[in-house]
Amino acid sequence: MTENIRTKADFDQARITLLDLDSRIGPFSPSTWKTRYALNFKAIQFNTLLVDFVDIEPLCKRIGAEPAIRVRKPGSDEETVIYTLPVIYDPNTGRTVSESLEIAEYLDETYPAPAFPALIRPGTRAFIRALLTAIDTSPKAMASLYQFIIPATFVHVHDRSKAYFRATRELQFGMKLEEITPRGAERAEAWRRVEMGFNTIAGWYRDSKWIMEDEPCYADLVVAAFLMWIRRVFGESSTEWSDIKRWNAGRWERHLEACKVYEGSPERLDTN
Repeated sequence: MTENIRTKADFDQARITLLDLDSRIGPFSPSTWKTRYALNFKAIQFNTLLVDFVDIEPLCKRIGAEPAIRVRKPGSDEETVIYTLPVIYDPNTGRTVSESLEIAEYLDETYPAPAFPALIRPGTRAFIRALLTAIDTSPKAMASLYQFIIPATFVHVHDRSKAYFRATRELQFGMKLEEITPRGAERAEAWRRVEMGFNTIAGWYRDSKWIMEDEPCYADLVVAAFLMWIRRVFGESSTEWSDIKRWNAGRWERHLEACKVYEGSPERLDTN
């Protein structure tokens, strides 16, 4: 339970702890799945602490985790900070690290190749950063998905965090949750843009299994994290997941299956 964690000293001091988002369906967030995949890719042993949305900020403050997002109002020195997950605590260094890409870079620096596989190969950091920005934010990639999956995520949020989730997402979109997903003909057109986004990402892969062709890297794990989000939130039998599975000649179902080895053991998903 998160209330039992008052300081970093309360964590397991033998291995890394991953702070992951909790829900009715367990870990689902693409951000935290990026880190879960990364830790397993590097074969680093870790514990999981599941954290509800409303507990993130107070817990992060108690353990000295930095906010992942800082926003300064135009023309003002006033800054808004937002605490998000993932966060890891590493007892080997005494550090807490926030934000999935920062964590990936930290893991590569602290647990370097060849003893631990490299998430981001030497000389590719700028390329990977640019690629991840495109995947996350470009309307020609994953960003077109958000209007569908954010409202769908709401039903899986624990009751005590529903008001927080609603308020923050409605502020983000500027409308009620129930209004975010288009309906009728507009929905069909918006879903077609989601497919086009996946077509864009498939084009980056060309005919290769991995984005850098010969073996997986962090960008491949990020794509898998989004696919995991989609499958867990919409459900295995949903129309949305059925569509995505058949797009690009079944590439995305194959990709998620290829990354299954980095999911970790089932019991690790529920440790708290």
